Amino acid sequence: MTTVPQKRTLFESDVERRDPNNGPYGIFITVSQGKSITAHENLIHSYCEIWSGITDSMLALLWGSSRERADAMNMVQKQNSKLRDINSKSGRQRNMGLIDYQDWVQAGRQLDLAIRDYYIYNSDARYYDVEDFIWERTQKRHYPDSWRVEWKRYQREIERNSSKYNDGNCYALNRCRHQRATAIRGQQKAVACSAPRPTKRRAKADHKLTPIR
Repeated sequence: MTTVPQKRTLFESDVERRDPNNGPYGIFITVSQGKSITAHENLIHSYCEIWSGITDSMLALLWGSSRERADAMNMVQKQNSKLRDINSKSGRQRNMGLIDYQDWVQAGRQLDLAIRDYYIYNSDARYYDVEDFIWERTQKRHYPDSWRVEWKRYQREIERNSSKYNDGNCYALNRCRHQRATAIRGQQKAVACSAPRPTKRRAKADHKLTPIR
């Protein structure tokens, strides 16, 4: 039986979590691809009905199969057309209140990799970044909370994908990583042996871990 990870504990010091320099984990989604304009608070009610009716499609973009995601994308694009009609009739900016589904599409790809990272690298960092990214998008655009990434769903997806990583694939992937790392170290050693010895001792490089993409 797969052991799912425990939810992290956030502290008051975690003021800005998606910080590539001082944050507690790496940044995997660097740019928002959405082009909508945030709806004014007094106009949100005119978009809520369409937003609420598209929740299943937004979640499918995060967690669905390739076919489900394609169908969900088509559905959201149709709803965006309706939102543009509302804006046109009301004399508003064309992109106000539109659904930035592109951000949910890239978040879905990262969630697939987050499940892989859990099994291969024993890491939840990618999941946390996606969770915070989508939270920020819903906050900024006033989207429904139901569109967010949920820890319980992540746990279910880890369990659902357990057979994919526990039938030898995990071992094969780790073996490939080990072989690549060994080859790189061998090349570095060969270069180091052929290079002239420095006359002065060099300062130790300050290495910083970067997220695996």
